[in-house]
Amino acid sequence: MKNFNTADFLTEHQLITPEQRVKILSELEKPEHAGMFFLECAVSLGFVPEIETIKKISAELKIPYINLKNLDIDEDAVKLIAEETARNYQLLAMVKSDKLGLFVVTSNPDVLPFLDNIRMQTGFAVLPCFTHITCMQWALDEVYLRDMQYFKPVIFSEPVVYIPDE
Repeated sequence: MKNFNTADFLTEHQLITPEQRVKILSELEKPEHAGMFFLECAVSLGFVPEIETIKKISAELKIPYINLKNLDIDEDAVKLIAEETARNYQLLAMVKSDKLGLFVVTSNPDVLPFLDNIRMQTGFAVLPCFTHITCMQWALDEVYLRDMQYFKPVIFSEPVVYIPDE
């Protein structure tokens, strides 16, 4: 999977200033931001808008952006990635297909190289999708804390990636 550096992208596309980049990196070193990733910190500091920024990254990398609240999640796919890994990397396996692979959604563009590890662990080709941070956190809580109460089983032979209307 292609390496991607959110800090470089935001700076090169003038979505943040070099000074804001330094501030974000400084904030990430603080204990209260432990586990936070660059884009999440940039959003929390108010430097970039959450949804618009992830959509720009999605378009740049040609990886679909989706809204998880519009989708059903395959419980068997979810079980392929340990909760700790899912939370640490802000990712969630959504759908698995023997023909197409494992659809994995993330709100952290910097995690893309890690998806090769998921491919090796699961034996599935990994097809990434992006969602925004708030939606990702909601989905992780729905899946792991509320035992998939919101989601219904996926019943189709070929997964479809939904891209919601603008």
